[in-house]
Formats: sequence, structure tokens, C-alpha cells
Amino acid sequence: TRSGEEPDVQASPGPGAVATLQPDVQSASVTEAIAHARTSIAEVRADPTLAAEPAAWARVVVGFATVEDELARLRALQPDLRVLASVGLQLGAFVHDINGMLGQAAVVRELIEFLMADTSLSRNQSTQVRRISRGLNDLTHTLSRQSAYLTDVLITDPRRRRSRITVAERFATVRRFVSDQAARLQVDIEDRIPTGLKTPPMFPAEVGVLLTNLMTNAVKNAGVGGRVLVTGLPLGKRGVTLEVHNTGNEVDLADSERWFLPFESTTVEVNEVLGQGLGLGLPISRALVEDYRGRIEFVPPSD
Repeated sequence: TRSGEEPDVQASPGPGAVATLQPDVQSASVTEAIAHARTSIAEVRADPTLAAEPAAWARVVVGFATVEDELARLRALQPDLRVLASVGLQLGAFVHDINGMLGQAAVVRELIEFLMADTSLSRNQSTQVRRISRGLNDLTHTLSRQSAYLTDVLITDPRRRRSRITVAERFATVRRFVSDQAARLQVDIEDRIPTGLKTPPMFPAEVGVLLTNLMTNAVKNAGVGGRVLVTGLPLGKRGVTLEVHNTGNEVDLADSERWFLPFESTTVEVNEVLGQGLGLGLPISRALVEDYRGRIEFVPPSD
């Protein structure tokens, strides 16, 4: 293992539960308590003489107490969930604004082309106009890429169904999304995902969000002149194992679980492409993976 490398993030099928962002996934103790309560109630209904059994009602009481605790936990999550929901709605409006700006950019480009054809301009003026034209083209390209990506993530189509997604194709879209920032940081991205590798049946947006969270995290933490390597392997009949390796500051594996808690972030710099780092990427990724009975965690870096 090279020193100074950040441990890789691995996602693969397996048991687990994230209690904070995945409230519908219950721990084994919660599930067991509720199951015992249901069994006791069914037994008392079938045989009323068991109503006098203290043990039967004790299980029912434990089951109700467990349900009350779960409801209290869900109520505590409501403020954060409302904030996230409002951010999602605003993001949809932002996509609409981006598309409007793209239309305005086309009009500005026509005006600039008219100026570039003006023979009365001095050499210095022509140079400045060409510089403005290049800047506008770069801005239009960035806005177009952002709009296409966000539209793909936010689109709501009731005809869509879960399907096995080709990982390499979704990764190519995400790679384009982070390519500019990777170039600015001189971070090399190497893709070793097999072309035929497919996910279990999932929604396309889920795969896109998962890969985006992993890649933005990897690029931000790879360091200037660093490297990101993404590999993939089939697991079982329909499972998949993904590993995201990157150079950067080493993370203490014994303390790595804290980075899966909401709003725990290692980044404080505001980045126009990759964001400031709200500490939600990894928790959301874990919620997505564990919803499909998978596992995501930091692992020791490869050699």
C-alpha cells in the first residue's frame, strides 16, 4: 500500500442498514420485537385463554414500545427531509433556468459572430471578441452538460421500471460531468469497468446518483495531480462489485463510519462543479446501496 493514499470505497451486495436516511430498513432487533408482538396477538385471538399469560402481553408491550421509538426517530428526521425535498424542488427550477440561459447564450453567440465579421474592428478588438466567443462557448458547453445530467436525474416518468443498468454507460455520463474539474486538478481518471457489467434491477437515476456521489468524492480527495481508478466485477448471478480507488489523504479506517453520517464532510472549499461538500453524498450512497441489500464501506487502499 502506498502511503498518502485514501482508502478505497467499495460497494457490493451484503446485509446492512442505514438508520438515518433509510428509515424503512429496520434493524434485526426491531424486526424481531414487532414479529413477536404480532405472533402473540395472533395466538391470543386464536386461543382467548392465552390472554392471561403475562409473557404474551409482555411481548406485545415491547412491540408497541419499539414502534413508538421508530415513530419518534422518523419524526426527528422530518425537518431534514423537508429541507432536502425543498432543495430538490429548487433544483428542478434551476434546470429550467439553465435551459433558459442556453437560449440566451445562442442569441449572444449570433451577436458575437456579427462582430467578428466586422472588418472595421482593430486587431486588438478582434482578439478581444474572439476571446469572449471562446469563453461563451465554454460556458455554453458547461451549462449544456449540467442541464443534460440534472434532467436525467430529476426526470419523472411513470413508465420507467427498474432494469439492469449497464454500469460503463452510466459511468461515462458521470465522468463527463466531473471531467472539467478533474482536468483543473490534473486528476487522471482510469476506467476499468467491464463493458458488459450490469447492476441488479435499479432505476437509472439511482445508478447515476450513486456513481456521481462516489466520483465527486474521489476527485475532490485525490489531490492535485492525483489519480482515480474505478474497477468493477460481477458478483453472483445479478450482483456487482464496484471499487473506487483514489490517491489523497489517508482516512482512518477505524473512524471511517463517521463519514457516512449526514452533514459530516471533509471538504470546506466551495467548488463550482463539485460543490462545497455538505456531507450527504456518502450517506445517500449508503441508503441507495442498502436499499438493494448491498454494502458500501471504506476499505484499505490497493497497492
